[in-house]
Amino acid sequence: MSGFTDEIRSFLCSQRIPDDWVCDASMVGPRRYKRKMEAEGKLFAIVREPCYNGHYIRSHKGHCMQCDTSRIAYVLRHYKEAYVYIAGSRSQRLLKIGWSETPYDRAEHLNSIGYGAISDWELLYYGSYPEAGKVELSSHSRLSWHMTPRGWFREGVPQDAREIFKCSYTEAREAIRRVAGMEGEGEWEAHWVKRKLYEPKEEKREALAVIA
Repeated sequence: MSGFTDEIRSFLCSQRIPDDWVCDASMVGPRRYKRKMEAEGKLFAIVREPCYNGHYIRSHKGHCMQCDTSRIAYVLRHYKEAYVYIAGSRSQRLLKIGWSETPYDRAEHLNSIGYGAISDWELLYYGSYPEAGKVELSSHSRLSWHMTPRGWFREGVPQDAREIFKCSYTEAREAIRRVAGMEGEGEWEAHWVKRKLYEPKEEKREALAVIA
């Protein structure tokens, strides 16, 4: 029996979600629908067990799309072509991996808002990917052991910056390359002298010697 009921089809139509973006996981258990989604390359799933409000459409993270339709845009964002970038802070020896449609002035923006209570961000890399948000999050997962969350305030409101990592530029760049499985379109990297300042100490000394 198909999970695409009239009610579900009506909801998908109202949200302009094509059927081929949806995995019918109504016949598998709650622990298996995510694997089915991944195997079929789907963005959403019709699950067997409803949420507390009787809805059946979930995202890969398990959120109900019918209870909060704003999450649909969030999911789609991660499958949009955009740029993945790496920014670095020399004073804190930290890197940030993010995504943006216009990465060129991203460092200036991060500094203007004091992202992570840091004000010396500089752009080190960017490249365009078909699924930029997915590449960004997968890179974060790959570097999870290096994650260094920092608390900060934006317009007086406490924030938690979780896109910051204490690792070398090479590790961050390789994480993006590995999860994307391809080189980005229109790639740009800062000069190698600047990039080496974000490498292990022995390489940093070599870079400083060149500058001197």
